[in-house]
Amino acid sequence: MDIGKAELVCCVRAPNEAKPGKRLQEVQSYSTMTRSLLSMSDHLRCLA
Repeated sequence: MDIGKAELVCCVRAPNEAKPGKRLQEVQSYSTMTRSLLSMSDHLRCLA
């Protein structure tokens, strides 16, 4: 994660269920407002 005053950038690398032995990588930016951070939290929880 890279956290700034107005924006947070989150990079996730996780096993790719569709392609065994490969990794899924995604980079997403979120604002630092509460609603956006809660959205990021929900998204990360779904990946776990």
